[in-house]
Amino acid sequence: MAIYVPDWQLYNAAKDGDIERMRTALSNGADINWRNPRTLNRTSLHEAAFNNRSDAVQWLLSKGAGIDSR
Repeated sequence: MAIYVPDWQLYNAAKDGDIERMRTALSNGADINWRNPRTLNRTSLHEAAFNNRSDAVQWLLSKGAGIDSR
């Protein structure tokens, strides 16, 4: 399985709560619902929520992040 760099950028930016980096990753083609195979398939939304990044959670939801991605 190939890992697309913008997906990693979005995931890490969500973990950090960095909305500007998240915006850049999406504009570079990141999949907002990408599942990280190295973290039990958690998404950027999962990571933002797990790290208490409420602004990032709200932003991801406003951009169409799926709440039912498992």
